[in-house]
Amino acid sequence: MTEATTSPERQREIITRWAAFRQDEIIGWAEDLDVSATTYGPMARPELGDWLQRRSDEFDAVVFWKLDRAVRSASDLSELIRWAKDNRKGLVFAEDALDLDTPTGEAMAYISAVFAHLESVRISERVTSAQSYLRSTNRRASGYAPYGYRTVDNPDGRGRVLAVDPDTSAIVRQMVARAIEGASMGAIARELNAQGVAPPRGATAKDGTPRYWGREVVAGILRSPAILGQKIHKGRPVRGDDGLPLVVAPPLIDHDTHQQLKAAIAARAGSRRRTHEGDPLVGVVECWHCGRPAYRHAATRRLASGPKTYVTYRCKPRTDGPPNCGGSVDEDTVKSLLEWQFLDVAGGLERKIRRFIPGEDHTAELERVKASITDLRTARYQRAEFTTADDVAEYDRMMEALLAERERLSELPQRPSGWVLEPAGETYAEAWQRSDWAQRAQLVSDAGLRLRVGSEPRSNVLYASMVSMDTQAALRTSEQRWNRDRDERVSR
Repeated sequence: MTEATTSPERQREIITRWAAFRQDEIIGWAEDLDVSATTYGPMARPELGDWLQRRSDEFDAVVFWKLDRAVRSASDLSELIRWAKDNRKGLVFAEDALDLDTPTGEAMAYISAVFAHLESVRISERVTSAQSYLRSTNRRASGYAPYGYRTVDNPDGRGRVLAVDPDTSAIVRQMVARAIEGASMGAIARELNAQGVAPPRGATAKDGTPRYWGREVVAGILRSPAILGQKIHKGRPVRGDDGLPLVVAPPLIDHDTHQQLKAAIAARAGSRRRTHEGDPLVGVVECWHCGRPAYRHAATRRLASGPKTYVTYRCKPRTDGPPNCGGSVDEDTVKSLLEWQFLDVAGGLERKIRRFIPGEDHTAELERVKASITDLRTARYQRAEFTTADDVAEYDRMMEALLAERERLSELPQRPSGWVLEPAGETYAEAWQRSDWAQRAQLVSDAGLRLRVGSEPRSNVLYASMVSMDTQAALRTSEQRWNRDRDERVSR
């Protein structure tokens, strides 16, 4: 049996030779590679645990290369020995002369397990110390490079460092640009999947299962300070002696663009518009009678000719709503009215886009220092990350440097950052023609408009108007009639 190691083939060879010498038959193998015996006991390992707990009637003994391949603690060894006695199984360690059938052999096994545990603790301490040191440098300790980067040999000495990956960094910049334009994380993920862009860690998992972009993956990349070249540990920036984030690689975007990105994400998070999978018009269609959001509903009915699905928009029923609430309008009619009335009201207008104007002089630097002060205080007083005397001394040193830098920057001329509206170089009608329905809904929202639509139950009267969200005034009102029995769409 094998456990996580750098030489599974060597273990298999030794065990095979031992079995051949004893003229025993090997009926199977348990190879729990990348599963640590320090962390997981024998019963908790996927393959070994399956053999021990569900297939014990198929074998007479379990053979390990060495004791430390089986267990690394006295408690795990005790559990394994107890299981072997209860199930009348032999335990063999091919290269350790341990006879568990004698009290002396069992005692020696426990002593070996204790030493194995101590060695694993020492290894863990050395690894932790080495990683702590590497976090204070530009070298990589281990793990995957942040998306947009790759690891290369350190040109200045030992180890590996981060370098910009030309392919994935271009994808990051594309994602940033779309987010600044107002696209949601889910919309960006769908676009990347449609383009066939492989997500982080490849297009397939080890078992061949396809991987796809999701909104969480996109958000994780765009929200991470790693795109600024900062070193990250457990999701947070690593700070240097001056208290500022440690930059270990060229940033994928400049600071002004990052400020635009953060503002766009915050603006979208704080907007009233909701996203709904399968409902591209959510947030821009409202009920004519009560003004509440109208939602997409699909219902399938069995007709003589076969099942038919009806897709309509209506507000959610409620007891305190106007008596006419509850009438629905079919999806094609809603889209037709939205296109007609929006282009009639705003189609000829030049589309505006928001552009971020960075602060003058040292505004950005001052905000970065203030954010570092806030984060450092949170780390100490809320997350309790500074506990020892050395930690507190380090905190005091970094905070003193940050406060001095804040005072210096505060004395310089400052102008706050802000957003301005600028011409996009095209009309709303031109943008409408090249957009899908989700993007068209965003155009309507960006223009500050909503479509209010509704009907009266059991009536062939349809009401629709384009409403300005600033004034709540109807910009265009129409009353249409259509034949419900014939299921004919509204005529213009």
